[in-house]
Amino acid sequence: FCSLSPIAAQTKTKSISTGHVVTFDMPEYMDPTVGLNAASFLQYANVVKDVYSYAVEDAKSDLILAELKYASLKEYYDDFIKDFLTEEEKKNLTTAKEFTKNGVKYIQSDVVYFNAEIEKNIYYSMTVAETPTYFYKILSFTSADNSEAYKADFFQLASSLKEVNCK
Repeated sequence: FCSLSPIAAQTKTKSISTGHVVTFDMPEYMDPTVGLNAASFLQYANVVKDVYSYAVEDAKSDLILAELKYASLKEYYDDFIKDFLTEEEKKNLTTAKEFTKNGVKYIQSDVVYFNAEIEKNIYYSMTVAETPTYFYKILSFTSADNSEAYKADFFQLASSLKEVNCK
């Protein structure tokens, strides 16, 4: 027996909102994909062009619950970068550059490392962003031979982050 008649709850309730919307200016040649990073909320690729991008978000409120309170974007970036590609012996990391665009704070750097499994140098464009309530890691990669062709697109993608208020 199924009843659709309302039942009066004995506990007061409150309205909550979950999630948020984020937009990026994605190059038209990239399409949604899976399998790049299990923690990412955005994954795009073009296998023919050998280009891949993904983004990971960390809600500041969730980090605080996990007892991870970052005093600055630089501190968050440093914590991320110290563990990035640690198993790779041959890597070259550029000096991180900080900038602000459309109210979003960014730190961007590049790394090239030798992937022994495929015997090829891989180029990563790594951007970390901060909004009032989130940190984001936006990573794009390709073979180092293609880096000059796609570096500007990777930078445009990463620095186009916008949080959309859907209230």
